[in-house]
Amino acid sequence: MTRLYHPDDLFADKILMLDEKQTHYLRHVLRAKPGYQLTVFNEREGEWSAVLTAVSKVSTMVTIEAQLRTATLVPDVSLFFAPLKHDALTFLVEKATELGVRYFRPVLTERCPISRINHDRLKSNAIEAAQQCERFDIPVIYPLMPLNKALETWTIDVPLFICQERGEATTVARAFGDLKPKTPIGLFIGPEGGMTTPEIAYFKSFSFTRFMNLGPRILRAETAALAALTCYQALTGDWDSSSRFFS
Repeated sequence: MTRLYHPDDLFADKILMLDEKQTHYLRHVLRAKPGYQLTVFNEREGEWSAVLTAVSKVSTMVTIEAQLRTATLVPDVSLFFAPLKHDALTFLVEKATELGVRYFRPVLTERCPISRINHDRLKSNAIEAAQQCERFDIPVIYPLMPLNKALETWTIDVPLFICQERGEATTVARAFGDLKPKTPIGLFIGPEGGMTTPEIAYFKSFSFTRFMNLGPRILRAETAALAALTCYQALTGDWDSSSRFFS
């Protein structure tokens, strides 16, 4: 069933106006007519059944019927990453949204090949992924900021795991194995060119950073992010946290 995010308060019999993109999807992709059944959701009121009551070039309206599920939030996971090229970045945001990232925090590093991001496009990617994977909240995408500002404003009692391809680092199983279920964390994925020696030293100057190794192979940035997220969700996230697969 078609599932759409809507930020307004949701309750029975409320009439919602859909935005231009949602209208286009219903009219031109699905060719939906009045009476078409769908669901709407957000992070506050959860998921509701709804019916399409009017569709035209001017306006598209749906009427909410009944609540299907109450809202539950994904674990408090922040993903720090150096911006990637267009297709890789789209892939990262979509799949990390499916894997339960709550906050995307793009940062500028010394070897970062990209100096800006299209915030609106990334938000659109995140909304589409959230609609598809049946989560209730839409990830927050922070503005691009320098690495030092991102670290200096981080909460000191929340561990930030630095995924490092070389050098001394703990295994992912040990890094996540001792965490309590749904522990808030941050994950940092470096740029395609890797982190510089001064950047690694800078990370080590903070008490909340932990260096973590993702195995014997060198992973692309987007692959490393998804691998780390998968391990976190399996070991201590909102998958079956009682099952410790890795030891």
